Amino acid sequence: MQPSRDRWIDTTRGTMMLLVVFVHSLGFVATDGHDVPHWFTVLDKGTDFFRMPVLVALAGALVPRALRKRTGVFITGKLRAVVWPYAVWATLTMTAILGYRGVGAVVGAVLLPGPYLWFSWALIIGFASVLVLRDHQRWILPAAAVFLAASAVVPLAEASWAVFNVAFFLLGWWLMEHRASVPEHVRPWLLGVCVTAAGVVTVVGALEIAETRHAVPWSWGGVSVLVVLFLYAPSRRIPRVAAPLEWVGRNSMVFYSSHALIAFLLTRAADRIGTPSLLTQHPLLTGIGTFAVTVTLCAICVRARRFRFIELAYTWPAPRRRNGGEHGRRRAVAA
Repeated sequence: MQPSRDRWIDTTRGTMMLLVVFVHSLGFVATDGHDVPHWFTVLDKGTDFFRMPVLVALAGALVPRALRKRTGVFITGKLRAVVWPYAVWATLTMTAILGYRGVGAVVGAVLLPGPYLWFSWALIIGFASVLVLRDHQRWILPAAAVFLAASAVVPLAEASWAVFNVAFFLLGWWLMEHRASVPEHVRPWLLGVCVTAAGVVTVVGALEIAETRHAVPWSWGGVSVLVVLFLYAPSRRIPRVAAPLEWVGRNSMVFYSSHALIAFLLTRAADRIGTPSLLTQHPLLTGIGTFAVTVTLCAICVRARRFRFIELAYTWPAPRRRNGGEHGRRRAVAA
């Protein structure tokens, strides 16, 4: 009997999620004008071109499994597990960061892709595209190319990032469907080309030779990372020590939805502790501490989802059956 999930997907997604949380935690410190070590800038810039594309592509990789469901179940599932938590956390995060500016401002923050949560818009557009392309899968790659090109002309930065990553969502779907068709004798050559390409873009980003984040001219770096990942990760044994990463990956929507607000509030609190500021004296320590506490609190949120009011922050409840049972109540993942 085949396992219900691909462990390599959850493990990779957990790794990318913790990397994103780490970068954002120290990023809040840097945004406040405090110095961070040069190695952090190198890490941030060197991984910028593939962090989010990999996360979005792994969501696309789960599309073949999701398409086994009836269309109505597919749509309601995404409304409950993707659209609803986006609306909740966009409201909370943008109100905390920008301050409450009236109902109109809150609605605007939800309707327009904002910092950090634009990722959910990429998923929403990606899953909407699935409904159009499910019966026309030969158009998946052309559609991905259209989204990639369109991202270069979308004016709002966060909207452009979302559209850019829809291309990788579709690419993840396509790779999941076609990875087995790549001949064995071609794979070593493809591995060499893609590792070299990804290495070049890593160096370009790390040395700040060019901006590689969500940049169409450098998108081949992210594509190369995905080709290597999809061709080789599924055949690798996942060690038992990677179980925590796999767990984070299974609950990635909780971590992504919650982490920005938690990290923001923690760094603001640290900025007000002591004279002189804790951030000014120990910015790296503050950033690492923020990362550790953020991950811990996100993990607590996952465990606390058995309480209905906590669960409501991440999933709209499934409709109850007339006999009083719940219909298909499942913990939401960012599939």
